[in-house]
Amino acid sequence: MTVSPGLKRTAVIYLLRNGSNFLLLKRLKEPNKDPYTPVGGKLDPFESPLRAAYRETWEETGIKAEKMTFCGLLTESSPTAYKWTSYVYVAEIDFIPAPPCNEGELRMIGFADLLTVPTPKVD
Repeated sequence: MTVSPGLKRTAVIYLLRNGSNFLLLKRLKEPNKDPYTPVGGKLDPFESPLRAAYRETWEETGIKAEKMTFCGLLTESSPTAYKWTSYVYVAEIDFIPAPPCNEGELRMIGFADLLTVPTPKVD
């Protein structure tokens, strides 16, 4: 689907956490190709943000999160290309080997190492 420049999109970002470790995604494609980001995705028509967070978690990681906690909203915009409003959630998960993902490489990263891995400038 092609999005017209300046059109606002609604998405979810979810932080999957095991204690002080976070499951992050090294993206294969734009936007934010190559840096590590939290996992997330766009809402389907008429879907609630919470339902999208559970669906996207399952689709991209194969993890069934028990409980998602709402953390806030992130609004991101470009003067020429895009505008995003993302609902941010966090879920505590069991420690698992990073599962395969068609969006990129998932990796469990410790809190102390978060500043050493490449992340998008907006993060």
